[in-house]
Amino acid sequence: DESARAVERFEDDEDLRRPHERRLEAYAGATRSFADMMLPWAEQQEMGSAELRELRLALGRAARHLGDLDDALTAFEAMYEENPDNLDAMLELAETYYELDRYGDARDIYDRLAGGGQTAADEEDGILPSYYWRARLRLMQIYAEQREHSRDAMLRRLDRLEMEAREQVLLERLNDIERQLQRQELGESRREELSEQREQVLETLGSASAISEVSLDGDSMGGLYADFQAIRRFVRQWAE
Repeated sequence: DESARAVERFEDDEDLRRPHERRLEAYAGATRSFADMMLPWAEQQEMGSAELRELRLALGRAARHLGDLDDALTAFEAMYEENPDNLDAMLELAETYYELDRYGDARDIYDRLAGGGQTAADEEDGILPSYYWRARLRLMQIYAEQREHSRDAMLRRLDRLEMEAREQVLLERLNDIERQLQRQELGESRREELSEQREQVLETLGSASAISEVSLDGDSMGGLYADFQAIRRFVRQWAE
């Protein structure tokens, strides 16, 4: 809750935002100029795909920050055409499509990202990667923008996704505890403390009401609470 309130204060205070925005714009302008200059030379020199990808990524991000979505789109589409499975290309192109209101194109990529994140979690330790959450939240925003579901149905979807995110926080804590418990040099008192924490986490995972109290604010989920609240506020404005 605290980080969400801090974000709201920052967004509402123009005097607080202005110096920060000027610095970001200056940095974006310099980055764009450098990438614009280097990219044709790099293509002539037939530099490796990794170097070209980094230049296109820098150019696209800077252009989008400066409001030039057409140049950003050109850079990110080139990255995506070169490697459709590259996470940076997928995320940045989907975000640009979203900002251009090309919701169908954005949705196709976000669906791929969400599915890929679920597969990665199933294959490893059950922890969903950060891009999964970014994709799921953007999909929720697209559903909301296009009003694909009723107000109550959208709020239920948001509640389910938020519970999933809170479970994720607990799973990450549990994994961290398990990793620490595997350390051979761990002292007995610390081992007992961690074992108690593990039992507490497992107990919380077994209770829906306890899970609903888990904080998303400032955790490893990157402060998703503010994003959930923003979508929820938007949906609650709809007429029944």
